[in-house]
Amino acid sequence: MNIPIDRLFKGIIDTINEVILPEISSPYIKSQAIAIGSILNSMIVKNANIHQRLLEQNNSLKNIFQQLTKILSDYKDYFASERLMKLSKEIN
Repeated sequence: MNIPIDRLFKGIIDTINEVILPEISSPYIKSQAIAIGSILNSMIVKNANIHQRLLEQNNSLKNIFQQLTKILSDYKDYFASERLMKLSKEIN
């Protein structure tokens, strides 16, 4: 099973908040547990931002490859059309 990282972090945060924190009596240890939850929340946001940027880059590259296959298809006499069709299918 492949659990998305944001769900995994959210589960850890919930466990810290609902199970661990209520049992901690030391103020220092409690603050450390809260800090861990805060760091994990920050990582969820950073992960979402990274994912969005990678998705945008992927879409840009896909557009470039689609344009290239169109250009190549205009010169299909110079390129093996079977290979061009295979490339085109892989890109789309």
